[in-house]
Amino acid sequence: MLPQPSGPLRLAVGGLTSITDDFAFFTYNLCDYRRTGRSDEARYARVEEVIRELVRPGTPTVGAVQELPGDDWTSAAHGLGHLASATGLHCQAFTDGTRSAAAVPGGHDCLGLGLLWSAEVDPIADTLRYISGGPLWHALVMVDLNVGGHRISAASYHAPPKAGRDRRTAEAGLVATTLRSHAGDGGEIWLGADWNSPSSRTTDGLYYDPDPTEMVTSADRQRWGDDLPEIGYRTDRTPDMIMADAGFRDAAVEYGAPWAPTTGHGPNDRNGPRRIDRILYRPAAAAPGGVA
Repeated sequence: MLPQPSGPLRLAVGGLTSITDDFAFFTYNLCDYRRTGRSDEARYARVEEVIRELVRPGTPTVGAVQELPGDDWTSAAHGLGHLASATGLHCQAFTDGTRSAAAVPGGHDCLGLGLLWSAEVDPIADTLRYISGGPLWHALVMVDLNVGGHRISAASYHAPPKAGRDRRTAEAGLVATTLRSHAGDGGEIWLGADWNSPSSRTTDGLYYDPDPTEMVTSADRQRWGDDLPEIGYRTDRTPDMIMADAGFRDAAVEYGAPWAPTTGHGPNDRNGPRRIDRILYRPAAAAPGGVA
């Protein structure tokens, strides 16, 4: 079992990171990173700089990223490959002896996602799996990694936006089932995702994630910036409840990190400060397991 975070999680422009001296995991919605037909080199460079700042030399690091170019497999792989090259990380896994990027195109909206890791981490052959579109609005990608002699399953996921809010509960069930099946009953899982909804976890009887509308409009209602003012939607914590029931812990809550938003940083963010980007993990079984 990998060492668990001993200190608070830290936030860096939308990248939530769980760090110890021995292991780091981050999740980062890149917001249209090098998306086909768009160009914003200054912002892309800043995204790459943020990731470089997260990586500590000599510390095994794994990252889950969302909103890569996702028109097709080629564009997703190219986008992740460019990000890996710009940040000094790696993204190539072996399947049937062939090297391929741990990237997957999106279902709706052509938004891909992927996984990155540092030189101290080795991908385990023939463990790269994914779901693109179909039952998922966006996608899910997972791969097993050797981190200092410990085997973990790492995954990146992007939940539906407001247009697909009614699908989030079903998707959470599928994601939990898929990851548990992939890792086995005793396998350790680290999942970084843009959930597009708040956590269900509580501390001292209160939700760790306050209702978004308590910071934006009225209590117990969630308004999206591009809806008409009179339209509101009930905050739904069911997707995270499903993940909790499946044994996934919220890293920030588990280790008492001060609440911090992962949205609201950009000039065009109309939804206000929310913690919708989260790291969930399922601990390994008590009996230690080596790397196959």
